[in-house]
Amino acid sequence: MIPEPNWVIAYWSRIVFGIALIGVLVAWAVRYWERRQAVVWAVGGLLTLGLAGFVIWPLPEWLVPELADAAPQVRVTLVNEVRRTWVNVAGGVIAVGALVIALWRSHIAHRSVLATELGQITESFTRAIEQLGAVKGDKPNVEVRIGGIYALEQIALD
Repeated sequence: MIPEPNWVIAYWSRIVFGIALIGVLVAWAVRYWERRQAVVWAVGGLLTLGLAGFVIWPLPEWLVPELADAAPQVRVTLVNEVRRTWVNVAGGVIAVGALVIALWRSHIAHRSVLATELGQITESFTRAIEQLGAVKGDKPNVEVRIGGIYALEQIALD
């Protein structure tokens, strides 16, 4: 059964309005993120709850047209199948989002480790160079200078 044109227009206008509203709210939240983090989290939570409620209750009712020649149980089954599908899609989106966040955190941790290693190498190099210029009184301190040479060799090997 093909839905009536007015129903289709109303359906798509609600979807477009909802997407536009979410876009405006996200743009507002990003603009004020640094100063109003609590408001952003509250708006994000409310949007998430509202979207979840919309997907579970009215959206399946709108997606499944009235079937004139079918029993009411058939429509109820179809509506529940649409709900189940949307819940599965939401679970998949959440899983992909969690994966992206985990990968990003892993990348940041890796960069932090590299920066720490670079800092340690720089510190070791600076100490080795200081050892090369070591003096004891008026004479060069040969033992410390040899230690500096070995330290530079170890840095080169690493």
